[in-house]
Amino acid sequence: MRFFMIEEDKEYVNKPQIKNWIKTIAPRDLYMREYSKIPKRALFHIEPHKNTVFIDIITIPFLLISKKIYSVVKKYEPNLQFKEIILLDRKYAKAEEYFLPILEKKDCLTEKSEFNLDHSVIKRAVIDCEKTDDRCIFTFNQGSNITVIRLDLAESILRREAFGFYLKEVEYANREEV
Repeated sequence: MRFFMIEEDKEYVNKPQIKNWIKTIAPRDLYMREYSKIPKRALFHIEPHKNTVFIDIITIPFLLISKKIYSVVKKYEPNLQFKEIILLDRKYAKAEEYFLPILEKKDCLTEKSEFNLDHSVIKRAVIDCEKTDDRCIFTFNQGSNITVIRLDLAESILRREAFGFYLKEVEYANREEV
């Protein structure tokens, strides 16, 4: 199995910038055990910009996926829970529907992984594939809110010409597993 971390493409300078999200979604509520605290639907205002580009995958401040990506993820993880999020630019009368997946945290990072001093940022991810429980999308139990996807899901997303992100392959504790 091969896995990839999803990262936003910083080339898209006009991507949506969500305002005042912390009032509605606490970061600790973004995962399986606490997701019931997040409203089923939410509307967030974004910074107004005449040329906003609604990219397919937003990772900051939390993972949001477009309707196109949502339909792909549902095929691979039919039991995954989602919250509906509307991003609204009131000034320029633009809105787009996104979905917030409620991801499982996996304790699959090995001791070979590297972090910053307070362990809030993963500098180098080395995973034990057996501990992913065959999930095709998840986040790490430690460090920042990095989303990881399996190769088959990544290929399906890329075939649909999704944009606004890039994939960085993680390292593996045992190369024979790959």
